[in-house]
Amino acid sequence: MNDTGIQSLMPASTLADLPAHDFTATPDIPGGQIAWELQASPTVPGVIIKDRAGYLVGVISRSQFFRELSKSFR
Repeated sequence: MNDTGIQSLMPASTLADLPAHDFTATPDIPGGQIAWELQASPTVPGVIIKDRAGYLVGVISRSQFFRELSKSFR
């Protein structure tokens, strides 16, 4: 897997050439820990949420995560 960035993509590039990240969390991980990881790794585009068995629960982008985090509590 090439992780050279999107700048190196060309019309003949395949999905395998896309930059990939493997940041996963379980639904019970505190949001503060996810925020810390995203801030520590600015190139990670988001987080993959998997249950303890490894099944996909959801995906949240970096921007959506911080947007939701910044909303006022009601």
